[in-house]
Amino acid sequence: MQTNQLKKYASILLSKGLNLQDQQILVINAPAESEDFVAILTETAYEAGASQVVINWRSDATTRLRFLHEKQAVFEEFPDWRRDFSLTYYHKNAAFLSLVAANPTLMKDVDTQKIMAWQKAQHAALQEYVDGMMASKVTWLVAAVAGKHLVRIGGGVPHGGSIAVGERRESLQVARLRPLARAAVAVGVAAEMRRRLRRRGRRQLDAAGVQIALRQRQL
Repeated sequence: MQTNQLKKYASILLSKGLNLQDQQILVINAPAESEDFVAILTETAYEAGASQVVINWRSDATTRLRFLHEKQAVFEEFPDWRRDFSLTYYHKNAAFLSLVAANPTLMKDVDTQKIMAWQKAQHAALQEYVDGMMASKVTWLVAAVAGKHLVRIGGGVPHGGSIAVGERRESLQVARLRPLARAAVAVGVAAEMRRRLRRRGRRQLDAAGVQIALRQRQL
């Protein structure tokens, strides 16, 4: 995708999805493979008035290797520095943008006990952070990326914002649409999801959706 198209993607995510405010901190959780797009997002955020852009990189390849080779005891403890990172920016009312690259084979052949132990540990350590996210006390957005193409988004914006995490198994898969049309449709569909959530209550969020949000922030 050309740079100008990616620039427009970034603008839509930050202005329509996150409603990024002047002098607000932006935290981007992203796969290392999305470096080029993250650079564009960072530039766009500064142009929009962000006071600071913080990047939290991760790698699916190294994450898989960790789960394959490290002992379960490692996953039963959540590092203080990971907890402190999330809570520090949460308390500063930062906006959180998380890019997720779909990888259905990421945890293939991995011991499920390790996965469960890690999820339990991180949930306990990040209880305040997770509860705040689910209650939309801070602005957050999850945007899935396939290569450099945005294909699905969801998130939460406090005080009547326009984006909400998808309920049950609803998701946006519009890969055949033109790039900017995909992003525009995503914003519209996510807004409708939020209206539904308001009627039904956020406690009906699919547990799988919550786990995805947790996983992309910390793996």
